[in-house]
Parts: sequence; structure tokens; C-alpha cells
Amino acid sequence: MNALLPSPLRDLPAELCVPAWVHVLLGRATCVPHVCDIENVAIACSHGNGFGLVSARLAHARDLGRVELGERVYRMYRQISQIVSGGQTPHPVRFWNHICHIHEQMGEAMDRYMAFNVGRFRAFEDWFGGSANFDRCVATASGVGCLGEDIVIHVLCCDREGIAISNPRQVQPFRYSLRYGPRPPCFARATALPQGDGRAMLLVGGTASIRGEESLHLGDLDGQLQETLENVATLVSNAGRVLGREATLANFTDLRIYLVDPTNAAKIEAACRHAMPNVQDIQTQRADICRRELLVEIEGRAVI
Repeated sequence: MNALLPSPLRDLPAELCVPAWVHVLLGRATCVPHVCDIENVAIACSHGNGFGLVSARLAHARDLGRVELGERVYRMYRQISQIVSGGQTPHPVRFWNHICHIHEQMGEAMDRYMAFNVGRFRAFEDWFGGSANFDRCVATASGVGCLGEDIVIHVLCCDREGIAISNPRQVQPFRYSLRYGPRPPCFARATALPQGDGRAMLLVGGTASIRGEESLHLGDLDGQLQETLENVATLVSNAGRVLGREATLANFTDLRIYLVDPTNAAKIEAACRHAMPNVQDIQTQRADICRRELLVEIEGRAVI
């Protein structure tokens, strides 16, 4: 990143950065800091080729209590929404959330991810005019756990609006039951972005071994991988139906795979390359998935 950036973002570890394809979209954009009055929060923005990227880092997030964390996340997302909505690329199309020690308990039967979701949900209600609009307005996302003490949020935004894509095999995340916290996670399963040349870019959020809202194949990595691939295949097929064209796993060009146990990376990558023969770039990285029982999560980009 640009040397003028605040050090919390300039020194961001590679595993907390966006995938390489995002920088390809932005081209030769210059990243610049944004003035932020939220304690321990640094924000930076860049724009290029009709896209923008807003990145925010909350330092020492692990030191915050449950209520204070939710409040701080709310304020971060509110600041992000103001930057995006007031800029030249006002439509969010993809979110990445890296949450330190995501499963750590914080009291009231809530872990850090649940506390994070309280703040995000509240901010999204403000941003998108209430939860009744989430079906149409909320973009796709990933939310994974990281080591360290911080929370990092990235938002890819665009000068044109995306189309939210659902997965018929899965409940919309923002309709999850109270089993997953007092406020559910807020994201679409994917976002389709028409390109104006007869093609569309499909941005697929973090996808795991979940059917309905239930985690499946507990303790079985192979079973979870196959369920995840089935979810991704169904999702891209549904995107094709929405866009009026055929789409399969062969449409994928880029993947990122999150693994609880990185010693399985070569095996999982080989299986994904077999299922998605046109993928050009695969990044694998160690991360905790949003539910403790999940072992693998896949996100990516396809061209339809």
C-alpha cells in the first residue's frame, strides 16, 4: 500500500488483504487514507476503472467487551457506508470481514462473531433502509476468523449496482434463527455484476457445508468439501438462471479457500481444480470458519 497510509493499514498481513483479482479490477489506483474519528480505527480508500475499495482496521478489537465491540463495528460500518455512498462508486458489491479469535466466548452465550453481527446488522439497517430491503440490497461477503488482535473489513464497490443471488439449498443468512446469535449475519450468497458486454461477473461469498441453516458432515473434511462444491454449483447455476444464460463451475476463474487445517491445502486445491477446470488462480489460507464445526470455506469469482 501507499507509504502515506496509516501504519495499521500499510502493514496489513497478506492473509488479511483482499484477493489479487481485486487489484486487477482497480488497475493502477492509488490508495489514500481517510480521516476517521473512531478510536483505534484506520480507513483507506482507492478507486479505479469504475471500482472502489474501502479498507478499515480496528486495532486491539480483542480487548473490547461484547457490547463495546458491537458498538465499534456499528460505527465502523456506518463510516464505511458514508464513504461508499458519497463517492464515485456508491454501490457495495463484495465484503470481506476478518475477525480476530472469532469463536472466543464473550458472555451471554455469544462468541465474537455474534457480537460482530450485532453491530453489522444495525449498521446495515441504517445503510439499506431496514432489514426488509436486505434481499435486494445486501452484497455478498465472507466472514472468517484470524489470529492477532484486530478486525479488518474490506468493501469492494462499483459505479453500477449488482444483483443479489440466493442459493435454493440454503436459507438466506439474514434469516437465520436465533441459534446463530441475537442478530444474524448479513450477506447475499453471491452478487452478479453485469459488465455491459453481454457478460456478467459473479462474486461468490464464503460458501461452506451448510444446507438450509444446518452445518453438515461434522468432522468429515471430504464430506464438507463435496457439500460446499454442491452449494457453489447450485449458486452459479441459479445466477445463470437469473441472468438468462447457462452457468456451471467451469465459469470460475479465481478462488480463495479458507482451511482450518492448512496441511490439507494441496488436497483441497486439487479437488477444486478438478471441479473447476478453468480456474486460473487459487489462493489457500489458514482461517477459522464462522462456525466452529466447519472445516473449509470457498469463495471466488466467475465470468458468465
